[in-house]
Amino acid sequence: MVLRWRAVGSWQLAVESIEVLESGFSGEPAATSPEGILPVSSSNPNFKLNSAPDIPVSASFTTPSTTLAGSTPSGSSPFGSAPSDSAPSDSATPGSEAETFVSDAADFTREDTLVVPETTSITGKIKKRNRSSDWQFATSLYYFPEWMFNTLEGDKFVSNFGIEESFRYGRYVLRTGIGLSIAKGTNELMVEYNDYLGSFDLLDSIRFNWDEKNYHLLPTYYTSNKDVWDSLLKLDNPKVIKRYTYLQIPFILGYDVLQTKRISVGFRAGPVLSLLIHSKQLSVEYDPGKNQIIRINQVTPDRVQTNWQLMGGINVSLPIAKRIGFEIEPNIKYYFNSVYEKSDASKKPWSVGFRACFSIRY
Repeated sequence: MVLRWRAVGSWQLAVESIEVLESGFSGEPAATSPEGILPVSSSNPNFKLNSAPDIPVSASFTTPSTTLAGSTPSGSSPFGSAPSDSAPSDSATPGSEAETFVSDAADFTREDTLVVPETTSITGKIKKRNRSSDWQFATSLYYFPEWMFNTLEGDKFVSNFGIEESFRYGRYVLRTGIGLSIAKGTNELMVEYNDYLGSFDLLDSIRFNWDEKNYHLLPTYYTSNKDVWDSLLKLDNPKVIKRYTYLQIPFILGYDVLQTKRISVGFRAGPVLSLLIHSKQLSVEYDPGKNQIIRINQVTPDRVQTNWQLMGGINVSLPIAKRIGFEIEPNIKYYFNSVYEKSDASKKPWSVGFRACFSIRY
């Protein structure tokens, strides 16, 4: 590095320009004093002047940021005559040294090379941000009780449970998985029937045969038992209880508005797909007894095979251990279509629930 300087008086150097000689070197120039002047007067404790035969005269001085040294040919100085290291004599008048220096350097302008000595370099390792560390994954086991409203059967309780995988990037969360939803339903029937009144022996036929002497005819009666029902038509409304099992696939997006070491609070919303995979009748089959069944109509329609819901809620996450957490999430669901086939389209079910889960982060 080359520092171009000129004498300005009172043993000071004014840095005029800096030229970079080494290829590949980049950096800022060494810091100077606020006025851009490097103080090198003999009164500066960081200034040393060494002189010896056959040894170049060197001047070294230290700034707050680096140490610079200037060299000239032996026996010469960029400012003219170099002052002696010894203290000035008592006969010297104040300012005489500075005046002599100014008079010698008044018409002197010179460029020289100041050599920056090698200094210990401080290498700081800069940690590159690992983008992959911003992603967090967690597996959760959840249980989600749900209360449904606006159904043909009135209010009903639904149990949901399953396993989910969560993908977190910063404050954003994507959650999906697979679960089961189990609900009981009641199918109402309308039965038209006639009451059973009893039975009697109905004469089907009579057969006559002669006796052994062929004097008399002996009758033989052939009868059959016949049930009798009332002719008045009656109605009955029995109920059949069934259990329905749905496969649920959620696709939930979320954003945390609060994240601390002790708690995270955010919003969750997304669609949920439900597929009917099994149904089982829990109650016994309707037994009319001896009543005569005229017609059976199903009042409550069957369940749909596919159903879509939209879920939204507030999630609160609480860490239990280093990798184990507990989540609670009150939410609400809106059903895009009824859970029943051929139902009134104006009545769409909705529900409220409370999701709780344990999660393991990795």
